[in-house]
Amino acid sequence: MSVIEPTWPTASPRPLLVLLHFATGSNESFFNNRHFLDGVVRLGKETPVIAFPDGDDSWWHDRRSGKWDRYVVEEVIPVWNDYGNSGPATPPSSPCAAATPS
Repeated sequence: MSVIEPTWPTASPRPLLVLLHFATGSNESFFNNRHFLDGVVRLGKETPVIAFPDGDDSWWHDRRSGKWDRYVVEEVIPVWNDYGNSGPATPPSSPCAAATPS
């Protein structure tokens, strides 16, 4: 997982924005988009914590290749929400490790 975490202090916890890549992309896909990066910079002090989970080469729903929906809802959001509100946390593990064929 990749994360953009603004470094300047705020009076309240930052919101979390989770960006999901397309099926043939990766968590690094957004970093190759100059327009996206320019937009993040323009947000300034309003920039949220932005998490980019890696779903391998899959769609974002539970399937044989991984429990992708559960990974985002049960691991990415809670861990990075804690990270954004109270300091560093350990990134979630790969959903492939928890994958079970259906």
